[in-house]
Amino acid sequence: MATTARSSTAKSKPKTATKTIKKSAKTSTKATTTNAKQAKSSRKSKSTKLNDVVTAEQRQAMIEEAAYFIAEQRNFSPGNTADDWLAAETHIDRLIASN
Repeated sequence: MATTARSSTAKSKPKTATKTIKKSAKTSTKATTTNAKQAKSSRKSKSTKLNDVVTAEQRQAMIEEAAYFIAEQRNFSPGNTADDWLAAETHIDRLIASN
C-alpha cells in the first residue's frame, strides 16, 4: 500500500505543475496581446501624424507621378499634358485633404 500512496502523490505533483504552467501561459498570452495592441495603436498615431504634413516638394512629386500614370493610361498621345497635370493635381489634392 505504501507503493500506491507514493504513486498517487507522484501523480498529484505533475497536475499541480501543469496547472501552474497553464496559468502562466495564459498570463503571458494576455500580456503579449496587450503589448501588441498598444504597439499597433502607437503605430497608427505615428502614421497619422506623419500624414498630416505634406511638404510642397512631396506634393509636387506625387502630382508628377500621378500625371505620368494618367498619360500612360492614354498611351502618351500628344496634346493632353496640361489636362493630365490638372487631373493629377486635383486627385492628389483630394487625397491630401481626405487625410
